[in-house]
Amino acid sequence: GECANSLIMNSLFGFAMLYYTDALGLRHSDAGLAMALAVFWDAITDPVMGHITDNTKSRFGRRHPWLVVGGLGVIAAYVFLWYVPAVFRADTELLFWYLVGINLVQRTAITVFYVPFTALGFEMCTDYRGRVTLQGIRSAMNMLANLLGPGLAWAVFFANNDVVRATSVEDNYLRMGLSFAAVSFLCILSVIVLTRKHIKDSRQMVTEGNSIGGFIRDMKEIAVDPYPRYVFIFITVITVG
Repeated sequence: GECANSLIMNSLFGFAMLYYTDALGLRHSDAGLAMALAVFWDAITDPVMGHITDNTKSRFGRRHPWLVVGGLGVIAAYVFLWYVPAVFRADTELLFWYLVGINLVQRTAITVFYVPFTALGFEMCTDYRGRVTLQGIRSAMNMLANLLGPGLAWAVFFANNDVVRATSVEDNYLRMGLSFAAVSFLCILSVIVLTRKHIKDSRQMVTEGNSIGGFIRDMKEIAVDPYPRYVFIFITVITVG
């Protein structure tokens, strides 16, 4: 599951700006703004999705229904990130709003998949050592997929020649996108199938704080708790690095 997340998000981070500016002609400032809006959207949807998946009542459990919905959404949005209909390529203003829209859809879909996916990992292992081991493997798979996917993409899909600059050719991005989409689909399908034994019927599960008021109280608790601040600072340093 982490391989799919790595392929999709790291290729988006590494190539989307180049694609929409070098190949499609969008102004750099507009592309940067369109990409940035999705980051702020993430800050809203991530905790909301955590609340939703924690309180999902289903015979397929709290996580797997969202893995299916989010996984399919991620693949569909990712394909259309690179396959831009001709009507939007004809006008830079339309192209800007297309990038805003598809980026928001992509970030929403990855949230719907990734938040329950991460939570499932913590439910599969309830002891500290098991959780640390599993999350360590998850991080290692992220880096491995990034190296073998977006990292090698420069040599596989974007090798320059004496005639044309590779990052200015639309077909190069589309070939990369379709290839990563196919691999990501197989990864998502695998994680859904291979974790079926961890499905627990949640229809009778008793949950607390499942109202909007409960969600707001949870957010307040996080805001005043000093430990999450250390986590936020750590993640910020890692991300910026």
